[in-house]
Amino acid sequence: MAKTELSYTILQLYRFTVVLIGLTVPIRCLFCATLSDVIYSSRIPVYQVDVLSEMPHNPLSFTQGLFFHDGVLYESIGQYGESSLQTLDPKTGEALRVIPLDPALFGEGLSLCDDKIVQLTWREGVAMIYNLSDLAIVGSWRYETEGWGLTTDDRRLIMSDGSPFLYYRSTTDFSLDTKLPVTIAGQPVQWLNELEFVKGRVYANILSEDYIVVIDPTTGNVVEAVDARILREKIPPKFPPDPLNGIAYDSTSGDFFLTGKLWPSIFRVRFVKNIGER
Repeated sequence: MAKTELSYTILQLYRFTVVLIGLTVPIRCLFCATLSDVIYSSRIPVYQVDVLSEMPHNPLSFTQGLFFHDGVLYESIGQYGESSLQTLDPKTGEALRVIPLDPALFGEGLSLCDDKIVQLTWREGVAMIYNLSDLAIVGSWRYETEGWGLTTDDRRLIMSDGSPFLYYRSTTDFSLDTKLPVTIAGQPVQWLNELEFVKGRVYANILSEDYIVVIDPTTGNVVEAVDARILREKIPPKFPPDPLNGIAYDSTSGDFFLTGKLWPSIFRVRFVKNIGER
């Protein structure tokens, strides 16, 4: 085992979580390899973020899920008593509609599913189902794990729960089909968070990281990564350094939308090998 891989294994063993103001936050061994070390030593392609435009985002929005459909951004907002499903104008960031969740629910991952929208909850084990047409709640599904990220490959829903696994679930009843381990350089990737399926790959945020990993949905191997640290430099110092969390894809333009929890901006970006390359 390479030295970096060994350090990353130790990192996973030493990680633990603390609950702080209702949030699960990873605490890392200060002397272990970082995700950045592992990504750059694994020799997978690493892309940079080329910012095309920036639009306002409500800095009180605790973003847990994001997708783009038919010219509109759909966002899941978390926190107990503040969770909601929202639609946003992708040019101005203005909230077009806000559908509050029950105060006992903590909103999480969000995905389109045929003519419905599915929204996970964190620890409540319930997925809310909405009509895409009018955002009316039309049902719910139950599941056993925590709910973090959600996307779809148009055949199944793909879910994360903060572990190094992706869960492939039925689009008809949310029953579990496959549990896929996710690895980089042979080591498990912990804290998989918000997800987006694009061109046969799963793009995943990692809790408290400014990197996006790109996963082969068949093997679970991380085959590419995106270094999004440049976005931190564009966040005014008065805003807390909350995690990057929120990936949406515009299939018409080929652009991505990226944001984070309590970020004051949503960025329209492309992933490039070299900044300035489009």
